[in-house]
Amino acid sequence: MKKLITLAMILWAGVAFSQDPTTDKAVKALQTGSSKELASLFADKLDLVIEDDNDIRSKDQAEQIVKKFFEKNPAKSFKITNSGTSALGLIYRIGELE
Repeated sequence: MKKLITLAMILWAGVAFSQDPTTDKAVKALQTGSSKELASLFADKLDLVIEDDNDIRSKDQAEQIVKKFFEKNPAKSFKITNSGTSALGLIYRIGELE
């Protein structure tokens, strides 16, 4: 059974839009299912939503939740499907993880 997760990554507005190393690292981590690499990009606290789990988590807690998710749902692919800038000036990326 395929599982698709829509992920919105909000990045700081000052980051270059075209070849953003943060986006590149996040995409690679999602494509390979690397919770450790993905967590290296997390803030100290973040609002994490995975399946029915929706809460504010510490960086370490979020890494463990993402790790468990990838153990149960190995990543097959990830692609960015949309990107833009929010009304607050934050750059974001939305993608699909299969």
